[in-house]
Amino acid sequence: FPDYRHCGQAGYHPPKSPATPGAWKDAWAPQGICDPNYYTMAPTHSPSVYGGSCDYMKCTSVSTDCQCDSSDCPNPHGLPVGCTKTVQSCESEAVEPYSSTRIYVYGDVVRVGLDRYVCLGYPFGLWCNNPSYQPGLMDGIWSDAWRRDGVCPSGPTQSPTPPAPSTSSQSPTTKAPSTSPSQSP
Repeated sequence: FPDYRHCGQAGYHPPKSPATPGAWKDAWAPQGICDPNYYTMAPTHSPSVYGGSCDYMKCTSVSTDCQCDSSDCPNPHGLPVGCTKTVQSCESEAVEPYSSTRIYVYGDVVRVGLDRYVCLGYPFGLWCNNPSYQPGLMDGIWSDAWRRDGVCPSGPTQSPTPPAPSTSSQSPTTKAPSTSPSQSP
């Protein structure tokens, strides 16, 4: 119930108001009002482009070979060859909005609105790529993959504008009438 087989039959069309009695209730379940004169919410503002600057230090560690007898090469076992050391490099990167289509790894920072979130380390960070774990303002399962990391500074914003119409200095080409008959009907 309701019985979907009645939906297309003339006597079962849904009315404008769910309070209207009739057989339509055998085929339709009221979900709300679609009357444009009955709005319960004001229209929302147009989206704004973030105009601030929000950066973070993205650090990566790489294992590299080193001379075992060098003072900056860890060699706890006294090996003559085959030593490695971990080298860390950091660079400033912009905090981009979260996107369900990007691949995130440990340490990546995203923003939702002005709020910043950092992807957690292994194994928790594996969930950062799952859209169900998208960081958000309300507490939820996203905190199993992401940690709140502060707030980006607010900056000047601008409303998106449509691209300006193309202006071309070329005038449209005109053709003189043909003296031969057309091949098309």
